[in-house]
Amino acid sequence: MKGFRNRRSAQEFWWLCLATFLCFATKSQTALLSVIFERGGMPMRDIGTILSATGVTIILFTLAAGPLATRFGSLAVLRCGILAMLIAHLSYQLTFTSLPAAIVSRLLEGAGFGLFVPSAATLAKSHLSDERFVSLFGLFSGMVILPNAIGPLFAEVYLNAYGEGWFFVVGAVPAVAGMALTSVLANDRVDVDSNGKLSIVRASSLPNLRIPLITIFFVGMIFGFVPSFMAPLLIQQGIGVAYFFTSYTITMFLVRFFFLRFVETVPRLLLVAVSIGCMATAYLLVGAFGYVPSVIIGGLFFGIGYAIAYPVLSAMVSQQFSPHQRATPVAVFNAVFQSGIMLTPYISAFAIERIGYPPVLHSLAVLGFLSAVFVLVAQRYASKVGGAVS
Repeated sequence: MKGFRNRRSAQEFWWLCLATFLCFATKSQTALLSVIFERGGMPMRDIGTILSATGVTIILFTLAAGPLATRFGSLAVLRCGILAMLIAHLSYQLTFTSLPAAIVSRLLEGAGFGLFVPSAATLAKSHLSDERFVSLFGLFSGMVILPNAIGPLFAEVYLNAYGEGWFFVVGAVPAVAGMALTSVLANDRVDVDSNGKLSIVRASSLPNLRIPLITIFFVGMIFGFVPSFMAPLLIQQGIGVAYFFTSYTITMFLVRFFFLRFVETVPRLLLVAVSIGCMATAYLLVGAFGYVPSVIIGGLFFGIGYAIAYPVLSAMVSQQFSPHQRATPVAVFNAVFQSGIMLTPYISAFAIERIGYPPVLHSLAVLGFLSAVFVLVAQRYASKVGGAVS
């Protein structure tokens, strides 16, 4: 089949997509965690600390995912990741009023996320051929984000109707289904770094990875505001969270499904620069006006930008290596991305207390435009030296 190694690979890929979607249908509901923590009496500074805590274990377990997959297989690591995220989500029902306990829940969630994402990405890539690689992997990675079209909306409706009672227990049902669905997947040890020739340190220091890694760090910082503070910002403005989350998620999915295949011949760094500019424009629209139309249009711009940035940068990294060596570079790439995401809620919480939500959003927009300029300069330099990172 076009874009896949064989028919079995195509079937495995689509089952993996569905399992990933179900898992993150549960996790996407945590976009309202800051709202729930605030209702539980948490000050904003503590909320920022809790939301950032997950980044510590995400980074550690993302880096550990490659060696663990070498020993036990990608599918086993993936299942452990889902199980950890599921337990963490259920534990919030008991910990959302306690700072130390909530941090423990977040650390466990981060560990699960760190195990799941690189192992799932490695497994997905193992089923793809070079043809349509970017668009199909973009579609898979969209399964992590697509649940944002329904998860935050469900969370808001449930909270308004029933409050925090049983919120996390009810919301865990999709992840349970996703865990069960992994039983139809077959493990494939061939596609992990089984020969041990590429260490984390070596992968991190390769010259051809510098620009993609620096860029994905900035993308992570820009993206980090959405899962942490976009929902409370919209609620404060009296705007339903679905206006942003649904518009950006559906746009992202449509771009990855229909559009990415047509731009695979465009210089990749140029695509990334445009995509980051779109994300920055989205923040200007949401923060500057505070009206439903501007929020919807902002969601459209953000969806276009994120739909392109992550899969293109990921492909720039993974396609430089054979399937046997991809696990470690993919883990490093995702760890750097999560490092950027981790910083944003921690820094933003302090800033929001002093200057409010919109100025923080505008600051991230400025960061986005500066990052786009950096990528354009990098693209021009790469073209002069032979397109080393294109």
